[in-house]
Amino acid sequence: MKPIRHISISSVVIAFLLLPMILGGCMRSGIKVVPVPSQDVLTLTPDEVVIILQRIGFSNEQIKKHAWPVRDGLARSGAVRILVDGTAEAGFAIKGDEIFISSRSRGQFIYNINTGWVNLPMTR
Repeated sequence: MKPIRHISISSVVIAFLLLPMILGGCMRSGIKVVPVPSQDVLTLTPDEVVIILQRIGFSNEQIKKHAWPVRDGLARSGAVRILVDGTAEAGFAIKGDEIFISSRSRGQFIYNINTGWVNLPMTR
């Protein structure tokens, strides 16, 4: 006689309920900070990171969430790219005491840690 196999209905239901959450986590979009190798690195103060992220249009909530990865990426790699829903929205690169910033929505500008803004972007 063959053993009888039972598939619990509750395990099938749980699997179908968890599947969208698992797939949704993989497909979820949002803001991602990606370090990029560069020759120069620089450790910014928290205030400098906030000033820069405000200038490119980050909200206070976004700054709270993403300031540390930006600061850490610049200190370790020298450059970072910010992706929003997989699209490059901003990039930062260190060269000496300056941070070269390119923002898709705000333009390109430079921040010098000793003197402040070298140039400000033209607002649209």
